[in-house]
Amino acid sequence: MKLILQLFGLFLIIAGISIFIDPNLIMDWILERQNTKGIYFAAIGARLLLGSILLATASQAKFPIAIRVLGGVSVLAALIFLLIGHQNFIELLSYLLPGMKPYAWMSGFLSIGFGGFLIYAFMNKKEVN
Repeated sequence: MKLILQLFGLFLIIAGISIFIDPNLIMDWILERQNTKGIYFAAIGARLLLGSILLATASQAKFPIAIRVLGGVSVLAALIFLLIGHQNFIELLSYLLPGMKPYAWMSGFLSIGFGGFLIYAFMNKKEVN
């Protein structure tokens, strides 16, 4: 599972670089698909899966408390999206995304940083004797 999280970290780094280079690429893709149930269920599923894996592997990380918190926040976000329903999810995206578009490049930096953190957090721990 550590490898899965490291690969996800690599994916976040690549996504972050692409957002930084061309923020409209991903933002427009999301805006075009915001009304579909696929993006709604993908948002829930990805957060639930990531959160569950983070919670299950936190004890193997260099920063177990931080990983548990991130896992819990991810699962909580998935549950909130599930509870608000598809229509309110669409309204949330419709409200947030246009205002965030000018600042999308910053989310690229955050994605790169979070991806790097995941890779580093799940590299082999060195034992202190």
